[in-house]
Amino acid sequence: MKTIKEFHFPLLVLICSTIIVLFTSYGNKLVHPDLNAMMLGAFLKQNSNPNLADPVFKNYTFYFLQGGTYKGTAVIKDGLFKEGDLGAAAIDYGYADLNSGYSQEGVTEKAVKYISEKALDYVYSQEGPAEKTVKGWIVDGGYSADVPEVPASLRHFYDPTREVGDRYLTDIANAIIMGTLQEYVLTNPQIDGVQWALGKPGEFTTGIQDHKYTWESGKLWIQMALKETNNEKKNEYMANAWRSLGETLHMIADNGCPPHVRNDAHPSPLFNNNTWFGDPDPYEELIDILRVNKPDEFAELAGGSPDSKLKDKFKSMKTAAAIAHELAVYTNANFVTNETISGRDRNGTTRKQITHPGSPYIAPLLQNMNYNEEDYTYNTPYGVKQCSDRDYFADKVPQICEPRVTMPCVISQAKVLIPNIIEAGKNIIGLFIPKLKIEIKSVKGNLIKGEISHNVDPEYQKEIKYEGNITLQLKDKNYKILREIEVMARNGKFECKQMPLSTEEGILVAYLDFGGIRVKSDNYSTESRVKEPEPVKPVGGGPVVSKIIIYVEGTFDKTLTCSGYENEANVWLDIESSGIPISSGLGSFKGSSRRGEYFVEVSGVLAEDELVEMRFKGRGTMGCRVQEWDILVKNIPRINKETDPQGCATFQLRPYELGFKSNGVNMEAHIPLMTLKETSMDNNQDIRNLIETSWNRFVAGSTIDISPKNQQSAIEITVYR
Repeated sequence: MKTIKEFHFPLLVLICSTIIVLFTSYGNKLVHPDLNAMMLGAFLKQNSNPNLADPVFKNYTFYFLQGGTYKGTAVIKDGLFKEGDLGAAAIDYGYADLNSGYSQEGVTEKAVKYISEKALDYVYSQEGPAEKTVKGWIVDGGYSADVPEVPASLRHFYDPTREVGDRYLTDIANAIIMGTLQEYVLTNPQIDGVQWALGKPGEFTTGIQDHKYTWESGKLWIQMALKETNNEKKNEYMANAWRSLGETLHMIADNGCPPHVRNDAHPSPLFNNNTWFGDPDPYEELIDILRVNKPDEFAELAGGSPDSKLKDKFKSMKTAAAIAHELAVYTNANFVTNETISGRDRNGTTRKQITHPGSPYIAPLLQNMNYNEEDYTYNTPYGVKQCSDRDYFADKVPQICEPRVTMPCVISQAKVLIPNIIEAGKNIIGLFIPKLKIEIKSVKGNLIKGEISHNVDPEYQKEIKYEGNITLQLKDKNYKILREIEVMARNGKFECKQMPLSTEEGILVAYLDFGGIRVKSDNYSTESRVKEPEPVKPVGGGPVVSKIIIYVEGTFDKTLTCSGYENEANVWLDIESSGIPISSGLGSFKGSSRRGEYFVEVSGVLAEDELVEMRFKGRGTMGCRVQEWDILVKNIPRINKETDPQGCATFQLRPYELGFKSNGVNMEAHIPLMTLKETSMDNNQDIRNLIETSWNRFVAGSTIDISPKNQQSAIEITVYR
């Protein structure tokens, strides 16, 4: 008869190997980081566009995709537990007992030790030093929020239909081994996913079982960074803060995942043996498969628009908790999971949900869905496939004719859910960033006084008094930087006596940096008023914009055919113009040019070291094609800093050329506006007459979507003095 000890090793190996698979969250290696990146991308896209940006971020610039890196602590090894928590202690005990004297015929002690060490290699997660960009920390938070995996897997549920304080997971997996482990060993903790991610207001978490990188901890780290004068410590605090935001965004993604907002435990299967080992939910499993095998199709799931009513709610909400709850309510009420399908099916049979049949969810119900006989799916009124019964197998395999969630249903659900996740996350990021304002209050002689104020809100209810570096810049009226100096702010105020101010009018700007964010003041005139620089009238043979090239990748919405010319699908475009007379000198400029059927006008602001802004609009014809374009470029650096013998100044952005990092330039930040429309005519008659008299003679109109994201895009503007 075998002793209890003889069962320790196989039981230990079984538990370790099954838990490794059973508790992995959907997509924490790929899907969750990608969703975090999508949420961050939506926030940056909005707030890099002056016409769309939140007014509170008017003077903010976000260097999240490139620029500085921040040293912090990251997960460097995945694992089931972190050292010292309850589950790991139990495994340690079994391992020590196992190796204290286990023997069995045919198995050497060396073999036992080797196998047990391999089985236990995955027990502990590890954290260590890391250095990442802001985006790197936020995206990686989508992964690290699920590590260590056992505690995370039981704490990432939030059922909004239950009472506050009772929204955590209570369901036991519908599988023999997994259910037994949940019931007797790894019991469900009484904390829900939103509580776990957000933490307690105004408090750090310190316990071994606690979640360290909460929303509240992240806000505290930001406040510490804004009061820290040591830049190394400031950057470390911000690394912690951005990781905390990333782990919070993981929770937002979970609240847009049907099984996470219903009391439906769903550990993944081992060898697809659901009866004994697993109880998976198809949504998570199939989304992960789609991301691994068809990443392009997965990315396309984000292309839709969020629910308009939900979008308005998110925009009006002032706390992360409110947004997280509202997204969970929406997901719970509008999407089924495999084990919570209920209602009267198309045959009038009442179907009870598999898990907790006595407490069914009230929506969506089968009788309120439309049945599509072509693909055997139940569709909610707004067109989402929720589940399928494969009726054509009824005579041979009746057990698979129960309504269930299939891959087409998962894709249909995700096309609606992911845009709402992105919208929620975009607003969450905005709430995480404190709303600061820098003002230059007065200039008397050479004494400059300024103030950094913080607008309190429901997330930051106590005013932050900034401590740290402030950079002051003095520019001339043409925006050329004359002097730059750093001063130290104390308790939200700063003074400077070291900046020599000229007797002529100049422009002062103050800014501060923290964690990849730059906050600038409005321009302040050294004569206490702001004047727009007046253009100097052109002098004969004066300067011209000699050459403008904007080289981008575009996609036509349909084939454009015009005589022998044809454009379809992807196309590289050189948008080019030359010889446009503009007002002379630096500062603001404007000009226009007409050549035949082409009319081009430009305007903007030119500084010594950069093209601050340029609007480039035009219309013209080429053969039987009509073109219109409207392009805005910003902050294009001058590349020939030395004086050119010909008086030529070249402003250029070519991220793929030597001297630029191929992934170091965010083209969208430099091209916030770019539209182009091309239309072809059905013959080569006088284009002007056709435009004026025969609009119906157009045979094709194509609008092109121009993307500056491609790293081979380029901008080049050459100005002759």
